[in-house]
Amino acid sequence: MDSDTERRSRLGQLIEDRLNHLGMEYAQAARLADVSVETLAKIRRGVRARPKTYRRIERVLGWSVGACDVVIAGGTPQLQDDGQTQRRSLPIFDDPIEQAVWDIDAPEDVRLYFIGAYRLRDQLQPLVDAWRRQQNEEIA
Repeated sequence: MDSDTERRSRLGQLIEDRLNHLGMEYAQAARLADVSVETLAKIRRGVRARPKTYRRIERVLGWSVGACDVVIAGGTPQLQDDGQTQRRSLPIFDDPIEQAVWDIDAPEDVRLYFIGAYRLRDQLQPLVDAWRRQQNEEIA
């Protein structure tokens, strides 16, 4: 029987094969899974990851929840929706507005730009408020 390390290395190979099948670059997959490229590379080499990290990768690959654990246990990953992965809706965001932006029919880089801007809103709001106060003072 394969060792745990060998099965995790097999997981890494299956991840790479699936990314190739989807036509997805490594950096893009890491970004969509919200993990670092280094983390994804470590998993590829057979380093153990947290369950949450595996779940994020499974979503990007279109695998069913727990598929990484199945591979590590010696099994074969199953696809969600009979393999009908819709790349447009791969990431799952906790924030419903971010998810809504991701789900619109627009180029990925545009969607990522708007999600990034939305995430900066709390940092930008004090600047906007200061600008508005300055404009009001100039008018008065």
